[in-house]
Amino acid sequence: MPLILVVMLQEAKLTVDGTLAGPYNLVVGLRYKDGTCFASGNLYAGSEDSPNNITFTANETELVVNGFCSNCILQNVKIYGLRDTMTSCTIVMPNNGAICTVKEEKGVIEINGLPTELSNSENFTIKWEFQTKDAAT
Repeated sequence: MPLILVVMLQEAKLTVDGTLAGPYNLVVGLRYKDGTCFASGNLYAGSEDSPNNITFTANETELVVNGFCSNCILQNVKIYGLRDTMTSCTIVMPNNGAICTVKEEKGVIEINGLPTELSNSENFTIKWEFQTKDAAT
């Protein structure tokens, strides 16, 4: 069975507090089944006094974030497993200046410049659209 992957990453700083205060990067690996692709995952971090719990679900055109993570900022998202015929992508929502780039690897996009606070992410959605070689001709 192919791997379904949703991973939150942070850039290491000189201290633990510095690392935890920094923005998060999300890596999503989509899985194809019955003609559709999807991924889902959960982030649980913190203590009993201050639990953080976020659920991520994704498909070929959107990522939905639900939950709570105090002091968590989502900065960048990288999505693997998309159509390998993509030529360009555009962020549809949110309209906050984030940039979508098709990477040199086939079927990979990168969304940069999101600065999105996840302290109350009730149904926060990032949507994108892309053109393929077939559509471009």
